[in-house]
Amino acid sequence: MKKKINGKTYNTETSKKVCGYVVNDWTHELYQSKTGEYFTYIYKYDHYMGEVRLVSENEVSHMMERSGLVSGDKGVSVLNGLKD
Repeated sequence: MKKKINGKTYNTETSKKVCGYVVNDWTHELYQSKTGEYFTYIYKYDHYMGEVRLVSENEVSHMMERSGLVSGDKGVSVLNGLKD
C-alpha cells in the first residue's frame, strides 16, 4: 500500500519492513523508507480498512518492543541498530 503524506510517498512495497505484530485482529507493521523515515501500516484482515501514517521515535521503540524484536529493558537506542 502507498500513501502520499506531506508531499512524500510512503510505499510498503519499496520500503524495509522492520517488524510487525497483531492486536485484536489488527496487524501493525513498521517500515523504514529509503530516506530513513519510519511509518506504520495498520490494517485488519486482508488489508481491509488499512492506514499508513508517520510515527515518532518513541512509537518506533514501542513497536519494536511490542513485536519482540528488542527487549524493553535494554539501555541502548533501538534506532542506532537499524542504520545501515
